[in-house]
Amino acid sequence: MKRTHFILSIAMVLMIATSALAYESYAPSNNSLQNLLDTATGGAIDVVNDQSGIELWTANDGAASSYEIRDENWVGEFYIYSASNPTLMQEITLDAAGDYASFQIYNDGTLRVQDSTGRHDVANFGMTFGFMVTPGWTDYDVYTQQELNNPAIAHTLALTFAVPEGTETTMGGTTVTAGTGDRDDWILAFETSSNNDFDDAIFYIKDMQPVPEPSTMLLMGVGLLGLAGYSRKRFAKKS
Repeated sequence: MKRTHFILSIAMVLMIATSALAYESYAPSNNSLQNLLDTATGGAIDVVNDQSGIELWTANDGAASSYEIRDENWVGEFYIYSASNPTLMQEITLDAAGDYASFQIYNDGTLRVQDSTGRHDVANFGMTFGFMVTPGWTDYDVYTQQELNNPAIAHTLALTFAVPEGTETTMGGTTVTAGTGDRDDWILAFETSSNNDFDDAIFYIKDMQPVPEPSTMLLMGVGLLGLAGYSRKRFAKKS
């Protein structure tokens, strides 16, 4: 009976943690983003149901690739920033749909970006990062990390999607295929105006790993604590 009560208690804590911290998807105001991604990915992504809630990433071994998806020319600026120091950032220059750039983080934490403007190294960048856009027509920047965004705007300003393995995505004249295994590909859609359609700036990033959401980390921690407590009780009984 005590064992059943213990398991039920852990299950209840997990349910409370999940409901408290679970990511709530945000529905764009119109079908513009869905139409753009349908064209690019062949309908592989649902812009509401496939939102990941992921805000930060780490790089795989080797260089990651960056592309622009948006069909219209992007007039703002696209940056990668350090999660440990968001003021430490480097622009990734992408001027039109299908444009390509790459970035890599070395073991010493140095970031290297290679784009149409040349090679750019940032020392002490760290291994975990997010992305930011500077629109040029608003007075605020937009980050993948919601806590860094304009506090006057309650809803999220960047939607992130994990691209299904093997999906072909076409941007301008460029087509890329989503990796398999740990070679995760992502689409980032930013909202930089007031119409909430999330089609203002859209980018495709190849080969980077997500940093788990806080809710996932909490659930793992609760589960591990529960297992440790249960194992300790069983060990005490045997002794």
